[in-house]
This record gives sequence, structure tokens and C-alpha cells, in this order.
Amino acid sequence: GIVLCHARNATGPTLGNHPFTFEYLGRIFSFMHNGYCNSARAFMIQSINEMHPGYNWFEQHPSNYFGDSDPSQWVDTEVLFHYIMSYITLRDGDTLDGMQRALAKIRTYLLQTRSGIFNFVLSDGERLYVFRSSPASGANAGYKLSYKTFRDRFYGIRTQAPKTGDTELLPRELVVFSHDKE
Repeated sequence: GIVLCHARNATGPTLGNHPFTFEYLGRIFSFMHNGYCNSARAFMIQSINEMHPGYNWFEQHPSNYFGDSDPSQWVDTEVLFHYIMSYITLRDGDTLDGMQRALAKIRTYLLQTRSGIFNFVLSDGERLYVFRSSPASGANAGYKLSYKTFRDRFYGIRTQAPKTGDTELLPRELVVFSHDKE
């Protein structure tokens, strides 16, 4: 099984519990984010609308937390999740390909470490996808992502400073975990 939990220490007027969920092709996708990405909010919303013209994406997929269809009011995490899911749906549920395409499209934001932190954990019900955008040093280096393997079949993902025995993800690294391998 896959269990996601996220102890948030949000700053500012951010609302919204996560992990967020999204059902697609009979699978439940779950998502949690460690960082902030409001600088890319307008770009992500516009991209979703352009990729799905006439579909009314946000009416078809309202906020998990607010239940409304105005993404400008959502927590940035949920906008990022919908942005990634919009690519996954275009790839007929191919999580890795959709995610890689979504990240390639926001590459400019990922390379400018002051524009936001896009660290996240996504589950498609079968695998975990863990991505780190935060730099190794300097501004925003405090946003960490690491993992530890327990009993060769359980992975614990940490969004804080790594502990002894943890493997820290590198900046802009994506690691995919399945039941039997990393």
C-alpha cells in the first residue's frame, strides 16, 4: 500500500489540506508539495486552459479543499497538482511521461531557484514519484527531500533535513519508487 501524509508548516494566508487527490481512469492520484510556486500560478492555469480548450478543466475538476472552480483562489499546491495531472491525462495516464512533459514546460521556473520551490511527492496508486527542485545551497536550500529504505520494501520520504541513513535527492532529480525497486 501507499500512504501519504504531510505535516504542513504553511506561512501566510495559505489554505488547503493535502495530500490532494484526483481520480482518473479508475486510479486515485495523490499529491503533496513542499515549497511554494505562486510565481508560476498564472502560467500553469493558462497552460491547462490552452491544453484543454473548451473542456472547462476547473469546472470538471474543482478544488479538493474549496470545492470551487476558481484556481486563482486555490492553494498553489493544488494548482501545481492539476497542472501535472493535465499532462498525465493527455498521455492517457502515463504518469512518468506526463510528469516529465509538465516539468519540461516549467523548466524556466525550475532553473530560477528564487521563483519557487516545486518539491513534491505524487502517487498514481502503484508508484511514488518524488521530485526535488530546491538548490543544494544558498537561498531556498532548506527545502529538502530525502528517502530511506526500510526492510527492503518500505520507503520513507522525508521533506526535512536528511537523517543518518537517508538518501538526499539532488536538485531537479526525480526518483520513482515501486513495490520492488527504486
